[in-house]
Amino acid sequence: MTVLVAVIVALVAVTATVLIMAPRGREAVEASPEVSSSSAPATTDPSAASPSPSVSQVTADGCLGGAVELNRAIVSAQEQAPLTAEGAAAFTATLLRWTSASPAPAYKADTATQVLAQDATTLVQDWVASQAPANVTTAADLSSGRFYIESYSPTRAVVSYIAAATGTQDGVELVPATISGAVTLVAQNGTWHLQNLTSERDVSDLQAVSSPYTGGC
Repeated sequence: MTVLVAVIVALVAVTATVLIMAPRGREAVEASPEVSSSSAPATTDPSAASPSPSVSQVTADGCLGGAVELNRAIVSAQEQAPLTAEGAAAFTATLLRWTSASPAPAYKADTATQVLAQDATTLVQDWVASQAPANVTTAADLSSGRFYIESYSPTRAVVSYIAAATGTQDGVELVPATISGAVTLVAQNGTWHLQNLTSERDVSDLQAVSSPYTGGC
């Protein structure tokens, strides 16, 4: 059976578990890719980040920035997201939509200079720059997405996420895949910026502790 590993390369740089996308009518298989040592969770200062808030107390918009051109959406989301746990989670949802889209939005590289942290890791830079093959389209669907605040302070947050990856290959719809991972956000110049990618939990654990996004686009 032929499966399309390349589809999710642009969508997921770090995952706990990935369901590989296959053409409709074929089976989607589960894989557990190795995580690069460079993507290991960064050591945090206990005084700088508090434990995750109770998931029952946190809600986050799954379509912050709106269903508009994705460069506009991510810049708007960055401006709108407060430096709170909820704001970090909502900004993460739009980050996934922006980074996962293939073909990429025009001038994505220019927008990345505003979205990425000044000390963004090479892993993050490669994730943002990655693309699926030319015969493939991809997108992240947050309509059933979930999130969990791993840690939070007004200057740094780690947010785990689950979302669906959708797409086509040569015009044929692909079976949606589950993508998951975590992002590290830092506050710079009064807004959230993407600094690093990690893998905090496996999918089953994340499903158990996470909260659903409010809507999606």
